[in-house]
Formats: sequence, C-alpha cells, structure tokens
Amino acid sequence: MMKAVAKVVVMLVAFLLASGATYVVFRKWHGVEQVKAGKQQQDTLDGVSGPVAGETVALPALVTPAGEKVDLASLKEERVLCVFIGSQCSGCAQDRELWKDLHTESPQRGVAFYVIDISDDLTELQRFSSAYNLDQLPLLFDPTRKAGPKLKIGFLPQYVLFTRQGKVIHRWDGIRHYDRHARPEQVADFFQPHKEKTEP
Repeated sequence: MMKAVAKVVVMLVAFLLASGATYVVFRKWHGVEQVKAGKQQQDTLDGVSGPVAGETVALPALVTPAGEKVDLASLKEERVLCVFIGSQCSGCAQDRELWKDLHTESPQRGVAFYVIDISDDLTELQRFSSAYNLDQLPLLFDPTRKAGPKLKIGFLPQYVLFTRQGKVIHRWDGIRHYDRHARPEQVADFFQPHKEKTEP
C-alpha cells in the first residue's frame, strides 16, 4: 500500500515539475516574442503615414527662427536626422532631452541634426522653444507649410534619417520615451539604426 502511495506521490511531483518547467519555458518564449514584436512596432506604427525606408524624397529648404535659410539638400554632412514636430504639440517636448543628446552626438557621427516645426507660425515656435528651453537646438520651420505634406509627415513627432541625396534610411514614429540611463544604445540607434550598413 505504501509503495503504491509513494508511486502516486512521485508521479504527481514529476507531473507538477514538468508542468512548471513547461510554463516557465512558455512564458520566457512568449516574453521574448513580445519583446521582438514590440521592437518591430516601436519604430513605425501601423496606419501612420510617413516617408518609407529606401525611397528618395526632395529634401526641403527651411528657415531658422532668426530668418536664415537652410537647404537640407546642400549640407556638408552625408546624412541628416530630422525630428518633425508641431509647436502646438506639447507632448512632442517629452523627447527634448533626447533631442539635446542627439544634437550633442551628431557632429561626432558626421550627421546633421534638426528639429523641424512643420507649421508656418514663427511666434508659436518661439513660444515653444522658450517654454521648453530649446534655444540651443537647431530649430527650423516651414514658412510655406509645404514640407510636411511633401514628406508625408502625418504623425508628430516623427524622426527620419535621410542621406544628403534624400534617400530615406529609417523612420521612427511617436514619442521615444527616452531613458538617459540607456543613452548609448538609444542614441546610437538613430545614427546607425539596427546596426545596418547603409550607403550614403
């Protein structure tokens, strides 16, 4: 009788251990898949318009708040990273620490970096810049209000890395929820996205 009970107990323990191990493996696999899916979804969002990696667009000439014209197609750098915002999009400013770090890092990467307000309201841009202490950043705006539609910028903020010839290397949609503790990895991804080698 005791042997039969012991056998049942051993079988029950083995079953529970196997079930637990299966559950742990499943949760770990499922978590990895979710992380992978999250990474894939993290950059471009379903249904959001924007320039597509690989296509070539005409880079616009824009204006600084001081009135200086900047032709993005005539820069000395081989690549240009732009974050498109709206001066009335207060949520966009959540990424301002990221913008500052991208601005600091960009010369070392041989990349031009600009924060571009796609509206034509200089007063609003100046108010936005003052409210969020962005005076040291390279700000541009579009007096013609044509750049946003031409580049298919339909979501703000939107980050796009171009070659100087206007070829789209990569695009990121939405607020990046920047974590300065993970600064090296997050910043590096904007200059060499997913460690892919790209032709200038």
